[in-house]
Amino acid sequence: MNNYVSYTPEELAQDQYFIQWVNATDLAAENFWQNWLETYPFKRKDIEIARQIVLLTNQMADSDFSDDEMVELKSAIFVQIAQYETPSIWGRFRQNWAWVAVAASLALGIGLWWQKSQLVSDNTYLAQVNMAKKKYEIIESLNLNEEQKVVSLPDGSSIMLKKGARISYPESFEGDKREVYLTGEAFFEVAKDATKPFFVHANQVITKVLGTSFTIRAVADAPTVTVNVKTGRVAVFLANSQEETQQAQTKKLEGLVLSPGERVVVEENNIGAVQAPKPFSETVSPNTSQSIEHISFEFNETPLKDVFARIEQVYHLKVEYNEHLMGNCPVTASLTDEPLNQKLHLICKAVRANYVLSEGKVVVSGAGCE
Repeated sequence: MNNYVSYTPEELAQDQYFIQWVNATDLAAENFWQNWLETYPFKRKDIEIARQIVLLTNQMADSDFSDDEMVELKSAIFVQIAQYETPSIWGRFRQNWAWVAVAASLALGIGLWWQKSQLVSDNTYLAQVNMAKKKYEIIESLNLNEEQKVVSLPDGSSIMLKKGARISYPESFEGDKREVYLTGEAFFEVAKDATKPFFVHANQVITKVLGTSFTIRAVADAPTVTVNVKTGRVAVFLANSQEETQQAQTKKLEGLVLSPGERVVVEENNIGAVQAPKPFSETVSPNTSQSIEHISFEFNETPLKDVFARIEQVYHLKVEYNEHLMGNCPVTASLTDEPLNQKLHLICKAVRANYVLSEGKVVVSGAGCE
């Protein structure tokens, strides 16, 4: 049985034993949670917030939503609640019960938005995924944690999901294109393949690339979608448009094409002007957490221990290796435009080592370079 001390209200509201306690008269569950609260009284407000979320989702379950729609709606609620968890606002809300009222208002507001959007748009994440299921066997990944979550795709591409983001993709990329479906915010490192363009469907916007890195922000209830390019070039166009048909017939990048550092904001069905590039940092402090969008992976005779430190910090992965044997091996490589697996492959090739990436960690083996 979990001790639940580290759980956020959102995580508690998804725990089956907690839900059982809220929804049913269960003596064992009642005794457990009452004793738990006596042991950890500082968690009472989190427990009450989680209880309110469960009760709200119970009310929504009485509607005609399908199971997939309920998952989508709960995710949207958690994304909205997360926006209120900044240090200044969170500190204020934790002093009173206004936070619960805010969560309730958000949930009900999202429910109304959901009903409306299902009637007027085929560009919601759920609608897009349901259509994709007619063509592919779909895998979905969701991130509800504060730390970004790394998702590796069948073609070697990697995606960093931010909190609340969901990505759906086929078990394998067959045919002449690669298609994925996003809601929320994510950073993409797409494996290069000029013969098989990569399409990201996000609300009303489609982003097409051949192999590059970029960020898309497409929150479910937001009126805008933002595409921000780190490296390479991407084409951006509207779904259900004549251009979508044209883009599907060519492997080239045509139309509105963004270059490194450029970004564009799409509001409803209006694509805004391309905004100028912003430089990203060439270095990262070992004690400072920075977003991958702003970090370079350019190495010139850099000790392997510093290279792996950057991998750990940016991707939130543990790298296990013999630092005594390998830590000072020099690495010279340009890896900013490469997906995670290709980065690891080239780094290990440079020091004559091998790696295995599994369950959130990288295990590296090699004889060293001395």
